[in-house]
Amino acid sequence: MLTNKEKLLLISLLLQYPDEETLNKLSEIIRSIREKGRGDPIMDLAMRFLSEDPIMLQEEYVQNFDLNQKFSLYLTAWELRDRRERGMRILELKKKIQEAGFKLPDKELPDYVPLLLEFMATVKEEKWPENLKERISAFSLDAKKKIASDKYRAVFSELVKMFSEVKQKDQRNLESDTFFEPYSLNYEVEGEEL
Repeated sequence: MLTNKEKLLLISLLLQYPDEETLNKLSEIIRSIREKGRGDPIMDLAMRFLSEDPIMLQEEYVQNFDLNQKFSLYLTAWELRDRRERGMRILELKKKIQEAGFKLPDKELPDYVPLLLEFMATVKEEKWPENLKERISAFSLDAKKKIASDKYRAVFSELVKMFSEVKQKDQRNLESDTFFEPYSLNYEVEGEEL
């Protein structure tokens, strides 16, 4: 049986652009946990990804995430759309992730969901930013509705199952068509809380 950390790492890779480097990492991890992951739905999904033509995987990824006007893999973009507060939220998230000891790559925003899942897989839960699990669970519920690919919907379904202890009320608030912001972060500017 896979640990939640191993599942998060697999899902993180499944949601990244499936280039050669990502697929090699996925293959390497699967080799290292194959026996204990036998029969696990996330392991089965990972094996399915690896069995497919990489070019077809890349096209499917682009259609579902890069060209999808209704959905992207950036948590604060999903929560705030293009509102001004998004920049502040990204900076706050970056600070909290770095304080937890996680090294962020230079080329990626800290609210990129696959990166957040990798962070969650490698850092103790008590160091996660407040409500991160709930926010990603709600994000995943919404993704299941907006993603055309059965394969990617299955990935998000598995992520939702992992975070099943999230209260239904909070999920309904976050998955509504109109934006509702139940998980506000506290910001300080020169000692004053906003």
